[in-house]
Order: sequence, then C-alpha cells, then structure tokens
Amino acid sequence: MGRRMVRRLATELLLSDVSALNILRFMRWSDASLKGEFGMLTIYAKKDQVRIDEEIFRIHPFLPYWG
Repeated sequence: MGRRMVRRLATELLLSDVSALNILRFMRWSDASLKGEFGMLTIYAKKDQVRIDEEIFRIHPFLPYWG
C-alpha cells in the first residue's frame, strides 16, 4: 500500500471516530516508534489485536475495493 493510501486510510478511520491508538495498532505501526502522548499509553494499554481488527473492519472505507 502506498504512502498516499496509508495516509488516506488513517485519515478516514480517524474521521470515523476510531481511537488514534487503535489506528496505530491496526496499521501495525511499531509501539516502540511512537513518541509524545502515545508513548506511555502504548506501553500500558492492553492490546487486543483481534478486537481492534474487528472494530476497524466494520467501518474500513476501502474494503469494498479489495474484494
């Protein structure tokens, strides 16, 4: 997936009220690479990847195009 598509997907998910932390984790962006306000949150927040994926897939704006 190209950078433009990744940015667009992250933006659409954020506009759909998905939490920023769940977007970061859905995109499989490294918790260790996060800085600032998400740094400690990613360390201590419980990670349930299956639930995060299910939440995102319910509203994912591009799934119809990836059939």
